Amino acid sequence: MGVQGMTPRAYLARSRKSSNLWRRVRFEVCGIELARRLVPELEGGNEISSQSAVGKALLMASAGDRIVVEAPGGDVVVKVLEVL
Repeated sequence: MGVQGMTPRAYLARSRKSSNLWRRVRFEVCGIELARRLVPELEGGNEISSQSAVGKALLMASAGDRIVVEAPGGDVVVKVLEVL
């Protein structure tokens, strides 16, 4: 999967003023749509840790962003659909 036309993660981190911590984020990864609350530490159910690779990428993202996340099996593109 190519990464041309994607917004670099470093640019996203500098361009946003507030974090999505404790907010619910709806995103698509590998063609699957998910909605998870972004938390500092996992407590249970529909949550994602802000310390995980995907969590770090979503922390400063906005709806419409496409983010490349480095994963053990190769880079994964995450499309942010909505931040609630």
